[in-house]
Amino acid sequence: MQSPTPEFLEETKRRAEAGDAATQCNLGIFYFFGQGVRCDVHESTKWYRRAAEQGDTQAQYNLGIAFDRGHGVAPDSSEAFRWFLAAAEGGHAEAQYNVAISYGQGNGVGMDWVEAFRWIILSDQGGYPKAREIRNMVTQQMTAQQIQEAERRAKAFRPRTKVQK
Repeated sequence: MQSPTPEFLEETKRRAEAGDAATQCNLGIFYFFGQGVRCDVHESTKWYRRAAEQGDTQAQYNLGIAFDRGHGVAPDSSEAFRWFLAAAEGGHAEAQYNVAISYGQGNGVGMDWVEAFRWIILSDQGGYPKAREIRNMVTQQMTAQQIQEAERRAKAFRPRTKVQK
């Protein structure tokens, strides 16, 4: 990855401080990978949180990863699930996959095969390749009635729309 120019980084910081969620998420990425700034997972997580609280699905997903892996915060599977679910409800396919895995393993949330399969279906429809890989594995744990219910829930899903300021 190429580091941003000092001018671009300064403009990014200005826009992030002004509250632009997408820019806040990008600044978090810069800090996470040390692009143009020193690598600082705590600073990265701060910017992800600011953007996530405004509904930025990529920042919500990134914050879920931070809590899942303990990057800049204490590991917390319930908090990771909370942020993965927020991003998933916004249509983020990889977050939908992580929500499915959480339900399938009971990680940060109670185990629920119907919800797991619902989110696998949605992630697969969103184009996330790993979702397709585990569809059959998940259905082997389920009854035909459970599969139908998951399919019904997936069909009824409508991603939330981001609230504009």
